[in-house]
Amino acid sequence: LFHGKKIHMSEALINAGHGVDTEADLVEVRRLLTQ
Repeated sequence: LFHGKKIHMSEALINAGHGVDTEADLVEVRRLLTQ
């Protein structure tokens, strides 16, 4: 489940505006990807 979420977040980073709505969300995505 987390693996799928991580992939989704990676796609969100690649596709700007997809799944990342605010700067705070982007920071959270980056934090999760660097765990």
